[in-house]
Amino acid sequence: MRIEEFRPALEKAASRTGMEVRFGPGATQEDLDACERRLGVTFPANVRRFYEAHDGLRVEAPSLVIRPLEELVLAPGGRVSFADFDFQHTVAFAVDAVNAAGEWDLVNAETGFQVTLTMASFWSNKVFAWVIRQRRVWAEEAHVIGEGLKNGAGP
Repeated sequence: MRIEEFRPALEKAASRTGMEVRFGPGATQEDLDACERRLGVTFPANVRRFYEAHDGLRVEAPSLVIRPLEELVLAPGGRVSFADFDFQHTVAFAVDAVNAAGEWDLVNAETGFQVTLTMASFWSNKVFAWVIRQRRVWAEEAHVIGEGLKNGAGP
């Protein structure tokens, strides 16, 4: 999904489910450049695209906050926390290395669990997985395998 499609898709989902969504105004080039200087980083292209379109985002029920540029801080360990799920799970950019996709990994700020490789995957998939299905995108999901065997059925 292109960034231009993100807002209409999220607004459509919100209208169907009744959740409230508030988008921040797009950041200017000057805002992005100033934030990069303050953090001592260079944003990958898709991070810039997201913030150019939406300098912050807030979803109510289920809660998701994508922090505006002014709230981004470089933490020890080379992480910049940028999104909070359910008031308690934080996702950060791992800014100390560029991954195979040419971007920063997006990780659980507390555990280091890799949420996704790209910001585009985050806005296209992870945001919707949370707000529509309440999937815990910040942690490894347990999958039920062999349900029939678990219930006493067998081959």
